[in-house]
Amino acid sequence: MVKCYTHNIIKNLTLKSLDIFVSIGLNIPIMKFFIIGLLFLIIGVNSLNAVTLYAVANGNWNATSTWSTSNGGGAGTVIPTAADAIIINGGHVVTVNVNNAVALSLQIG
Repeated sequence: MVKCYTHNIIKNLTLKSLDIFVSIGLNIPIMKFFIIGLLFLIIGVNSLNAVTLYAVANGNWNATSTWSTSNGGGAGTVIPTAADAIIINGGHVVTVNVNNAVALSLQIG
């Protein structure tokens, strides 16, 4: 079983950051700016886990039966997110049936 330590890391960094800011006399707004920046950095590192999804069947954007993580592979259990690269090869029609369809990139053909 894999454990996620992100919460403890953020908590420890936040508490240590608070101690540093208090010890050097910086005010609360600057401390908040630092902590928010740190959180964005951590979130940004998580987006490095982008997946390439391939359209493997005709279907809707939000249908798991449309997408696979391998070209020509079986349909998966995922739909595209803002972190995913999308490839729609010739012969497949994907209907964007939602207003919030997102992708990191889109390649058609």
